[in-house]
Amino acid sequence: MKKTIKKVFVSTAAVAMVMSTMATGAFANTTTGETSITGAENVALTVPTSVNFDVELDGKIQHVTTSLDPLTVVDARGTGLGWSIKLTSDKLKNDSRTLDKSSLRLINAPTINALHGSSSTNVDSGAGDLTGLGVTVASAPADFGMGTFEFAFGESLQLTLHPDETYAESYTTTLNWEILDAPIN
Repeated sequence: MKKTIKKVFVSTAAVAMVMSTMATGAFANTTTGETSITGAENVALTVPTSVNFDVELDGKIQHVTTSLDPLTVVDARGTGLGWSIKLTSDKLKNDSRTLDKSSLRLINAPTINALHGSSSTNVDSGAGDLTGLGVTVASAPADFGMGTFEFAFGESLQLTLHPDETYAESYTTTLNWEILDAPIN
């Protein structure tokens, strides 16, 4: 019986020694992780595909508005450089006429919606005349504007027509969206 108690005591002591060695971390290992993150080459821009005005002439200067589909900006470059979007328009024209006095104007700054965990902090939007120099529709300074943003315009595109040059004909124009990989100062 003494022999059995000694064996149990010795076996228990050996297990306790091994367990205490494990508890002190003698067998601990570490894993080092490294992640390489790459970004997109440019800021991506999805623009409205078309815009239409329905106008019935009334012999006066007319201001007609229409809606503009949302604009989407994705800055996945991972640089924090900022960006800006400028919008200009050509004069309304057809095969025989150009409406020199008429203009297109963004009358309301778009509403900014930050998507997918992006922050709209310090991302700005603007409104103004699209002819000539145009208007900065949206911009983000350095260290802001990374991620995905939607700019909702709603009923904010205004066409101004002057009766002394506007014939009852169809006219076209082009909206020119320009994205700069840095903010406009």
